[in-house]
Amino acid sequence: DFTTYDRIGLNEAIKKGAVYLNIHMYVIHKLEEAVYICEQQCQSTDCTQDAVHSWDQAVAFYTGSLEGTSGTGNGKLLYAQADRRCRDFRTCGEHGDTYVGTSQVNIQIFEHFRAGRLDLNNAAVCESARNRRDKIINLMAIPMIQGTLRYAYITDKQRNASGEKAEAEGATFAATILPLVYHCGKEDAQVIWENMAVGSGPANFVEVKQALEAHYACMGIDGKMVGGLYDPASNVYYEDAEPCCSESRVDKKAAITGGVLGSVCFFLILVIIVMAINRRRTGKDPNFAEAETAPGEVTSTSEISMQPIKDG
Repeated sequence: DFTTYDRIGLNEAIKKGAVYLNIHMYVIHKLEEAVYICEQQCQSTDCTQDAVHSWDQAVAFYTGSLEGTSGTGNGKLLYAQADRRCRDFRTCGEHGDTYVGTSQVNIQIFEHFRAGRLDLNNAAVCESARNRRDKIINLMAIPMIQGTLRYAYITDKQRNASGEKAEAEGATFAATILPLVYHCGKEDAQVIWENMAVGSGPANFVEVKQALEAHYACMGIDGKMVGGLYDPASNVYYEDAEPCCSESRVDKKAAITGGVLGSVCFFLILVIIVMAINRRRTGKDPNFAEAETAPGEVTSTSEISMQPIKDG
């Protein structure tokens, strides 16, 4: 209920909601429409014009006219949002390892935009266009996750500098990503909602971060592309806000299952080793020592003053 906010909060909710909740969905609609036309109506290349037109509309609504032809203008839509968030999370550039320039998200999205248009225009390659559509939709979610994390951090760690502006922005960002999280894990979606909903007060940043990270793989998102909340002045990530992983993190159930299976395998191997040692000691299997070979080397790895974030 955004009516609990004053003009400052309402202003942020309206501006951000118009783009992240409405235009975001319209871009997806036009991508879906382009693929639908290709799959359902195109029996030859004669009808590709309508599919390409819908695809071009998706590009236009994603970018906005204020970006100009170079993409370096003062835009207000999703393209500009991705570039703003890459500066906060150090995910700009082709490799996503700097905090200046075009976001890695935008670079990859436009690669798919261009390739998808060729798929539709040249030979109505619908399956390839469909795959491009899915990748674009997944990439579009990354700045929304970054925005959710950013304002969860501000309302939690920098309460004196936050207020209803930060809370309203955080609630709007969270609203864009909650359906995806809910699809992957209802309990974690509830955690995010309780922390980020309008009127919920300061968020628990760590809870929100963990709830999101648990489902990156399910949402088709590479955790490395999300990055971590970065302080360029100190050249470090903010406390508790480091990048989660170098690749897409598996969800909690998969991790738990893998841990259980690994423990069982370790136990069985240990039993076999003990039995082998006993056989050698008792001499019941004289051929054992001759047949004994090292199965392979097993290795294990472990991976596991700040400036306040400027609101805006």
